[in-house]
Amino acid sequence: MVRTSKAAFLDAKRTRRNFMKTQRSVVGLTVLNLFVLMSVVFWANSADSTVRIMEGTVGFPKTVLFRLNDSKGAPNVKIAATEDGSGASLGGESDPTHVQIMARGAKTSLTLVNKGGQMHVIKPEWIVRDNISRLT
Repeated sequence: MVRTSKAAFLDAKRTRRNFMKTQRSVVGLTVLNLFVLMSVVFWANSADSTVRIMEGTVGFPKTVLFRLNDSKGAPNVKIAATEDGSGASLGGESDPTHVQIMARGAKTSLTLVNKGGQMHVIKPEWIVRDNISRLT
């Protein structure tokens, strides 16, 4: 079957109309994304970076802390980074139960605390034998 010129014209017109709708949608989404980006940038620039420290003085924090809370709002995972090291704490089901990994300066430690509050701290010891240093 051969298409008439009128049918071809209507198909072309329909295709052009669909393209225009798609193009309008893309432009609309782009404008919306730019609006969201500008509001986020404005919000980030207007945030106050000073904090209140325990002694009541105002300063800038030198520690970054990431907390992951459970469904009850208690922090079960804490990851911290400071200028001289970092640490991670993984909490258990009951309050004192946790594992803590610390690296501050040249020192490292692993602390285990059970439900009864019993604590076991593991720290590496360096042994020097025959001018060879090794970690035990």
